[in-house]
Amino acid sequence: MPNPQVQLALGPDPSHSPAMEVRLPLSLRRRLRRMEARVRGERAVVVYSADYNLDFPGVPVDGLRGERILTALVREGLVGRGAVIRPSEAAVAKLERVHESAYLERLASPEIVEATFGVSLPPVLAERAVELQRCMVGGTLEAALAAWRQHKLAINLGGGFHHAHRARGEGFCLLNDIAVAIAELRARGYSEAITIVDLDLHDGDGTRALFADDPSVWTFSIHNAHWGPTEAVSSTAIALGEGVGDRDYLACIRTHLPRVLERHRPGLVFYLAGCDPAADDRMGNWEISEAGMCERDAYVLAQLRERGIESVVWLLGGGYGSDAWRHSAASLIAALGGPAHPRLPSTEAITLSRFRDLAGVLDPAELSGSPPGALEFSEHDLAGAGADLGAGLGPPKILDYYTPHGVEVALEGYGLLTRIRQLGFDPRVELDHHPESGDTVRVWGGADDADLLMEVRLVLDRLTVPGMELLRIEWLLLQNPRASWTAGRAPLPGQRHPGLHMFDDVAILMLMICERLRLDGIVVVPSHYHVAARWHGRMRFLDPAVEGRFQALRALLDGHRLDEASAAVEHGRVVDLSAGAGGGGGPSYRPAPLVLAASAALERRFDEGWARAVEEARSSARFELRPRARLQTPE
Repeated sequence: MPNPQVQLALGPDPSHSPAMEVRLPLSLRRRLRRMEARVRGERAVVVYSADYNLDFPGVPVDGLRGERILTALVREGLVGRGAVIRPSEAAVAKLERVHESAYLERLASPEIVEATFGVSLPPVLAERAVELQRCMVGGTLEAALAAWRQHKLAINLGGGFHHAHRARGEGFCLLNDIAVAIAELRARGYSEAITIVDLDLHDGDGTRALFADDPSVWTFSIHNAHWGPTEAVSSTAIALGEGVGDRDYLACIRTHLPRVLERHRPGLVFYLAGCDPAADDRMGNWEISEAGMCERDAYVLAQLRERGIESVVWLLGGGYGSDAWRHSAASLIAALGGPAHPRLPSTEAITLSRFRDLAGVLDPAELSGSPPGALEFSEHDLAGAGADLGAGLGPPKILDYYTPHGVEVALEGYGLLTRIRQLGFDPRVELDHHPESGDTVRVWGGADDADLLMEVRLVLDRLTVPGMELLRIEWLLLQNPRASWTAGRAPLPGQRHPGLHMFDDVAILMLMICERLRLDGIVVVPSHYHVAARWHGRMRFLDPAVEGRFQALRALLDGHRLDEASAAVEHGRVVDLSAGAGGGGGPSYRPAPLVLAASAALERRFDEGWARAVEEARSSARFELRPRARLQTPE
């Protein structure tokens, strides 16, 4: 069984529960909720497809956002198999009710996609982006029909493309799924008033423009800035500016939403519950707390219930970064009868849970060698046969366990190669086995080896912690050579291309290797501050003095983007003024071993004495961030 310390290191796993369930374990709570669902029916319909999973290079969109939310709902027992609907792509005939035919004909062209997403995408990925949004439009169609017919909450774990206009896309939105769904409802005879409650950070300008002359559809949007004209026969558009906090945001919603609902009296509501107002959003400029986000969503649903509005379509809307799923998951758990303020597992823990499920179905014989009695030869075996004679039977194994075939099986099984294909590549896996310098796994973007996407060098380490065996990550490269930098983003030191958005998945994959090989943990010695910052939190410095100093350094740089913080460290603008650092300011970051404990024996190294030493080092550390030098202008 996995060691409990591993899960603790990756993030909290237990959930807060209603008072009557406080002492019940999660498994029992889940069983009771499933029993209740069989008696009373599912509280909601959830629309989701694995086709929703797509990362866009250069855009901080979490391709697994919907899957993570669904995992959290299933984990709480709030959603069963019968509640999930898989959508198909919306038919062109349905799209033509809203969008011009000429625009739809050019939809997958690089020009349209680049103008909408702000980055250049290869043709294969541009087509995949269109397929993704057509699938999510189909999801909103399914959710709208379910909400109407079943008079309940219908959740599409995607959608909310409110910037799309009749003949153009904007702000990552190619197609307006809400407008397409409303057109379908009308075509099927739904005649009641409809309200769109749009609480995404950004203005629902496309939706408002599409219904500007339709009094039966009220568009309600509270956002940071107007994206276009606000005139419409049934509309409320409120721009609050930058830096908005909980008090002003919630007060604005409480003031205006009840008035709209009383005046318009809708029979069905589309709720675009965007998560980008949250303070931790990668692209947002508001400061809404986690509690504030939950309070917002609970208030909206309460207002609808008070007025007997049971047909509600919930859409995800904006939310950027790998943790955006948490806000939607927390609110949906509360809405479906779970804890009002659930304590969610970390993003890493959700990924770890998923990977462990996958590990259970991977055949160890496929990973470490051919099944008994089978004899296999790959192209790699045949090409290297002459060189390998006398070097032992069979191909060399990575970490003395994984065959070349086994590495590819693992990368396929955990979905990494699938995600690479979705980016427009045809991945090829290459292995180098070197017992002394380390084993290297490379993933190229095609047979010509022109694009190196992934490179990791691994060693079995028996020296860092005497008496224990660790997985040492000597080198890790994840990059997309075909991606371009988005506005305001800059390369990190040593970085040539934008990343693959797979760091967390690869980190969890390293942990799966630890568990399968029964190693004590993982060790990495980050060469740069930004590398240490990415690993730190899930890992700790073995030396408590180094850990304490690094915590103090991160506290100083808190609030700065990672590229800005790393540049300040690299260029010597962050100096160490602690006693013994040279007085005049020594280097602020020095490479040292970072460790993730996967065994109880290694976890015991991080005891109370270690924690006290960390606090002493953190308290005594003194760092200073100096301003950039100003250029001298010649007289």
